[in-house]
Amino acid sequence: MPRLLTKPAAWIAAAALSLGFGTASAQQYEESATALAQIHAIMEYCGVLTPQMLDIMKQRKQKAARETGVSTLVYDAAYLRAYTKSRNMLDEYGEEEKELTCQPMRAMAGQD
Repeated sequence: MPRLLTKPAAWIAAAALSLGFGTASAQQYEESATALAQIHAIMEYCGVLTPQMLDIMKQRKQKAARETGVSTLVYDAAYLRAYTKSRNMLDEYGEEEKELTCQPMRAMAGQD
């Protein structure tokens, strides 16, 4: 069964690269927080980046949201909701799904 989190590495890379673009509406920052949380959940699940690096990425997006008047609470709530949902989905994966999800992430990180 195809799942959102098993899309090709190209989609994941495009999503990660697009996080910095757009205007500063609360809706867009909620969407940005959701996308970032999904990517962070995958990266953490696959062991691609350290928790410290993931935290730095999150802090940068929070700062950008704050500088445009978007509440950090709004951003954090959207992030936590999406991260928790994504991790719960990932934790249900079998070994084959894990490999299909993590192989492109490791390749993008130069770990394969």
